[in-house]
Amino acid sequence: MFVVLTQSESILDIFRRKLALEPDDVRQRAQLHLGNMRTFQLDQQFALALIPFLPLQHIEDQLTALTNARRHLVKSGILGFDVLFPNLDILVSPMA
Repeated sequence: MFVVLTQSESILDIFRRKLALEPDDVRQRAQLHLGNMRTFQLDQQFALALIPFLPLQHIEDQLTALTNARRHLVKSGILGFDVLFPNLDILVSPMA
């Protein structure tokens, strides 16, 4: 089972089109939801949740989103996310 959650109807449309090309067993394991990562509520818990592509860097209330993601994990579940942590020394140094 995998769930896709996004606030973008156009992104969901892309997923729907791509999912339609997959075999039945894949389509049956997929759930697509329109919602906000800070407030969504599913009546399920998962062993793994991923927040890819840096969205945590673009919201103010990151703790709310992380807490909500945790609510959707089983006790030993794993939350994976990526953030950009640039080396500021390299960014401000003159280019050679």
